[in-house]
Amino acid sequence: VKEAAEEKFYKAGDELHYTVTVTNTGKVKVAGLTITDTLVPFDQMVLDESVMTNGDLDVGETWTLTYAYAVTEDDVTAGVVLNRVTATDPDDPDNPVTDETETLKQSFTVTKTVAEESFDKAGDVLHYTVTVANTGMLVIADLEVTDTLVPFDQMVLEESVMANGDLDIGETWTLTYAYTVTDDDVTANVVLNIVKVTDPNDPASSGEAEAIVNINPPASGITSINVGDCYE
Repeated sequence: VKEAAEEKFYKAGDELHYTVTVTNTGKVKVAGLTITDTLVPFDQMVLDESVMTNGDLDVGETWTLTYAYAVTEDDVTAGVVLNRVTATDPDDPDNPVTDETETLKQSFTVTKTVAEESFDKAGDVLHYTVTVANTGMLVIADLEVTDTLVPFDQMVLEESVMANGDLDIGETWTLTYAYTVTDDDVTANVVLNIVKVTDPNDPASSGEAEAIVNINPPASGITSINVGDCYE
């Protein structure tokens, strides 16, 4: 039987801690038992034998093996660490016993859109929509949403799976809100809005999106000319 202490991982370098137990459920000692693991070689495991430290799986004995594994960049890309352990009796090599466990990486995406392409003056209202989609196989709790224009409590949140404040598996959050253009925005000729979504358990892996709305350009062309000021 194999177990992992961690339910999830976040980034390369995170350590996962495994425990494997092998129990002799028969009435014959098993000598020369081999343990193979897809992540860690046997000589890097710590073995505790419950009956006698002799390298044999004695009658009624349980071996407990513990070891750690450091998550790699490939694991992060895959979004999962699959670990399989196999115990093989050399006298019965065609019938190995196997157990495996998966440790997942939570992941989400963030997108932002704005209904208006431009604004004209102070007092104009811009309407934003932000979507946060769970692209992994884990529920993400306590997500923090921050925006450069509007606080979270002024947004309208719709949860597609369950209204529980968690980003459930397969769920999309849709946040809508409005912003009123100011005189400073008119002076700057632009409204830049950036939204950031952060998992407090993994602040380094935040999602971010931005939207830019420019002021309508003034009409171009010559409005007047004084011919008296023209010299050759």
